[in-house]
Amino acid sequence: GFQGRGIYLAGDGRCFKGQWEDSIIHGVGVYTWPAGREYRGQYARDQKDGFGIFNWPDGRTFEGFWQGGKQHGQGYTMAKDKLRSLGEWREGRRVKAYDN
Repeated sequence: GFQGRGIYLAGDGRCFKGQWEDSIIHGVGVYTWPAGREYRGQYARDQKDGFGIFNWPDGRTFEGFWQGGKQHGQGYTMAKDKLRSLGEWREGRRVKAYDN
């Protein structure tokens, strides 16, 4: 399979630039979608896994930990007004918010 660094360009405008192992995304990279979303961070076995930053085109951001493609562990959200909020996630759902 494909190993090392590479670029994947999908017909629908998605793009991944980063590391591959056995022809799957594994390591560090940047994934962008045509509507303006972007994930920059760690991957394991084709899924967001480890530390990463996800940006939405409307200015919202999640910066924190991922497991199996979902937010999992501590992370910060930043709203469009740039207010940051620390929280805890489990399998993509926010389960705890910490006071700033």
